[in-house]
Amino acid sequence: MNRRIVLSLLAVSLPAWQSTAADSSVEIRLPLNTAADVRKPISSTLTLRVFGAPDSFEVEVTSTKKPSGCYNNLIWETAHGPDRHDVMPWHIVRGFYPNLRCVEVCGYPVEVCIDILSPEIAGAAEDEYFTGGELRVTAFEKPKAHGAE
Repeated sequence: MNRRIVLSLLAVSLPAWQSTAADSSVEIRLPLNTAADVRKPISSTLTLRVFGAPDSFEVEVTSTKKPSGCYNNLIWETAHGPDRHDVMPWHIVRGFYPNLRCVEVCGYPVEVCIDILSPEIAGAAEDEYFTGGELRVTAFEKPKAHGAE
């Protein structure tokens, strides 16, 4: 069973991933119809940030020790076009990405799950925006495979 401990939005300092228990996680929950910019430490080197407004939100993970070959946003996967770390109304309207998606953090044994709960969307074509719903973003250490050291 994969047990997760959800932390409140209070700032919490966690140890580096090498000494973090596999069942800990960090979560940010935001209403989709309000502008926001929330940051929470994942570890002593990683920070989770969710920011945006009702027409577009972005999720990012940054590090004070960025691994070689990774973008500044460690969950950014593509240089052009939409990405799974983006939360945009048109993604939902057009079924571009599932409302629940998980993205690996480049260079770290960490995964970020983005869950869009009960989204309500208004507008049309290029002018869609969120009028309701919730964005839940959870970062957690990936479980080690059996036999891995």
